[in-house]
Amino acid sequence: MKPTDDHTAEKLNPEIEPSLERLREDIQRAVASYNDAINAANPIGASLSSVVREVQDQWSSFAAAVKPIADSWSSTASEIKAALEGANRFFSEMAQEWAAAQLSLQKAMQEATPRIRKALEGADKLGTSGWTLPMSMTVFEMQWIEDLPPVDMDVHFMEYYAARNDSDLHDLEQRLGEIKALEEFRPLLAQCFGAYRRGEFAITIAPLVSLFERTLRSLCPSKHFYSAKVTDFVGEQYDNVKQNAEDSIEVYLWMSLFAFVRWFYHHYGPGQANATRPFRHGIPHGTQVPPNERIEALRLFHALSTATTLYKS
Repeated sequence: MKPTDDHTAEKLNPEIEPSLERLREDIQRAVASYNDAINAANPIGASLSSVVREVQDQWSSFAAAVKPIADSWSSTASEIKAALEGANRFFSEMAQEWAAAQLSLQKAMQEATPRIRKALEGADKLGTSGWTLPMSMTVFEMQWIEDLPPVDMDVHFMEYYAARNDSDLHDLEQRLGEIKALEEFRPLLAQCFGAYRRGEFAITIAPLVSLFERTLRSLCPSKHFYSAKVTDFVGEQYDNVKQNAEDSIEVYLWMSLFAFVRWFYHHYGPGQANATRPFRHGIPHGTQVPPNERIEALRLFHALSTATTLYKS
């Protein structure tokens, strides 16, 4: 390149620097606002991907737009000047879009916060419907909890898992296999997941009951490990968490687990003989035939998933 070209490029460089600085500052403000909004509105720090996806797409567009500018840098001075002027306009537009995205995020969080809180506080509604609070849901996906009738919960969770990338529960299997407290159960876990994927649901029920109960016993004080009163010691643990961590996600997890345990461990007798859902005291004692339904196996995998998120390591 000629010396005059170098001189031209050197003079043009400052033109882009203010825009770059503004863009950097706007990005930092957007990220800071995003983190503050999560921490303020949602104790579990769940993803807000539905809100920021547009911002992420904008950044991808930015990267794509900058590449031809970099490629043209070794061209003539006039081409460099045109590229820089175009980049300068693009940076200015991007800064405005980031600012708009930041305001959109703040507005969405302000509107969603009361509903998110109400959804979490209704975690016991999940338990009494045979489900537990799912940690894999985003805060916005949780909002349906407050409006969905209990009779529709099963259908919703079937659709929820069918729409997920982990519909065959491979991610869950990997995570459970890494939990030290369940190390001795790994062969049983592998067989349960294998049977589930083959459609052999009935044979997974009793082992999953055992796995779920072992998880609860491992989470509660050791004095309860051999206790037959599962509902009582889970309720005690829920009360302890409420007292010591009143506003944490752990409270809501235990809330849903306690409600689920009361539902699952409900007395099973002649009055429940025609029920289609599983009872903890019916299946292991041979008074209830294990249901051969995907939804019932999924229900127990889901409860196991919720409970194991409470392990500290």
